[in-house]
Amino acid sequence: MKGIFSRSKIERLVSILEKEGSSFAKIPGTKKWGVFENPSEVIHTKALGNIRDLFKKIERNVSAGQYSCVFVSYDASPAFDPALKSMRDPKIPLTWAAFYKKPAETFSIGEISAVEYGFALPEFRPEITKREYIGKINEIKKLIADGETYQVNYTFRIKGSAIEYPERLFVNLLSYHKAEYAAFFNTGGLKMLSLSPELFILKRGNILFSHPMKGTCARFPDCERDKGAALFLSKDEKNRAENLMITDMTRNDLGKISIPGSVRVSSLFRVITLPSLHQMISEARGRIREKVSIYEIFRAMFPAASITGAPKIRTCEIIADAEKSPRGIYTGCAGCVSPGGDFIFNVAIRTVLCSKNNAIAGIGGGIVADSNAGAEWEEALLKSSFLNRHPGNFKIFETMLWEKNKGAYLWLDEHIRRLRNSQKYFLRPFREKIIKKYLAGLARKLPDAARVKVSVDERGICETEWSGVPEKGWGKRNLKIAISNVRTFSGDVFLYHKTSMRTLYDSEFKKAKSLGFDEIIFVNEKNEVTEGAITNLFVKRKNAWITPPLSCGLLPGIWREKMISIFGAKEQVVTVEELMNEKDIIIGNSFRGEGVISEIKK
Repeated sequence: MKGIFSRSKIERLVSILEKEGSSFAKIPGTKKWGVFENPSEVIHTKALGNIRDLFKKIERNVSAGQYSCVFVSYDASPAFDPALKSMRDPKIPLTWAAFYKKPAETFSIGEISAVEYGFALPEFRPEITKREYIGKINEIKKLIADGETYQVNYTFRIKGSAIEYPERLFVNLLSYHKAEYAAFFNTGGLKMLSLSPELFILKRGNILFSHPMKGTCARFPDCERDKGAALFLSKDEKNRAENLMITDMTRNDLGKISIPGSVRVSSLFRVITLPSLHQMISEARGRIREKVSIYEIFRAMFPAASITGAPKIRTCEIIADAEKSPRGIYTGCAGCVSPGGDFIFNVAIRTVLCSKNNAIAGIGGGIVADSNAGAEWEEALLKSSFLNRHPGNFKIFETMLWEKNKGAYLWLDEHIRRLRNSQKYFLRPFREKIIKKYLAGLARKLPDAARVKVSVDERGICETEWSGVPEKGWGKRNLKIAISNVRTFSGDVFLYHKTSMRTLYDSEFKKAKSLGFDEIIFVNEKNEVTEGAITNLFVKRKNAWITPPLSCGLLPGIWREKMISIFGAKEQVVTVEELMNEKDIIIGNSFRGEGVISEIKK
């Protein structure tokens, strides 16, 4: 079941995006993206008064059979309604459009795999301090208390030095985030990377869809707490109220251009999971009237309600007065119009604008009467985590014992469950029936006892390797362990999942073995004992067994789970000092079983 990674196709994508006038956008009516090059024409404007004519040009060209890739800056808002106030960055086009005869190539999200490039990301710094931010939030909350507005989406810019290869960064980030409405535009002087998960508007025939997004919570590194966070978000009254307010605004905007009675909210408070956070979205749709132009649709809908607040006109005034710098493309939109007039535009969040001098992104969130300024600051910074590069084409794996006399892989169901949980956690496909069928076929070729490793990659493709087992267990009664001098970080997601991202564990284990030890034990940044390189750990304290909790940063071991049940053990923090003073210590894993510790070296 080995797959072939098409690096050449990804390299072609990168080489096209390096060309001035190229674009990468989702194709309306499909689940695929098109990469576009060699435009027949490029038009743009920095003048509000030219935007209506530019939209007319877009309609003429797509009616003639061309594709158009378009971005519209948030700062263009007054072109659609003069009552909407915005700041202006003279270096950024208010609207940019390129026309193409057809996509050069199409891509599905599964084909965008990580390619590692040797360059570093710049450090991004907020343009305001936390103290300044809290002051602005308090001013906004006073305006809410005075009845000026109900909600304000307050944002700020984070800035870094120039990115050497924006195209390569975009592909790397997209391979990790799998952003459903991602886009890339190369205007020559500027390159825009958008990893947006939010749909602004989608036109399919005479139906217009919008997916307002409001409500966020951080992900946890382990599966159980992470599921709990998503469930909490789905039921949280504060986030539901904010989402409902924005959905009502979107519904009202749709009503301006839709046949009376056709506008409806088809989905409310759905929680989606992204690599770095959970997000709440809803869906509104309407049947638009005949002969409504793209410009008229934008006049009714732009900018998106989720990135302004309510009511829109007064809130845009507050935004223009409160924010420190123009938003530019951030919170505008980017997308593709296909021949015939169907289109799809994202809300340009999770977006970086790259020039030869610097890179700028925007972050922020909705502020309401009961918002906590400190929590909002942390949430805004959380949203900047979309800039985290892909850690590489890591695999998730399980190692299990095959015993021919039992005709079974030991604890197969538990291994499959953990494999499934981790694969789903990282938003990767999991084909359980295929894996089990493959293992059943492999079993016919195995000796009496075997060590079998099953690995699954980011596309869900499985491969196995096996070796014979000369002896079961540890091969000795008493074991010696050492404590690593290298501290782990309890927030590291890869500590909670069995993946190929284990350089530290492998190197420390190899070092310990060379010194005559059977295992190396790790300690986190809080001086809490976590686990071994290949084992979990239990200590007996006052006639009761305890084991470090998962939150310390460790793998939910299958043997660990079994022993918790057998011992009636409790999860409790163990410090290094406590470990050194305990007499009854055991380590183990599902392959080797239990081992008794006779010696510890710090």
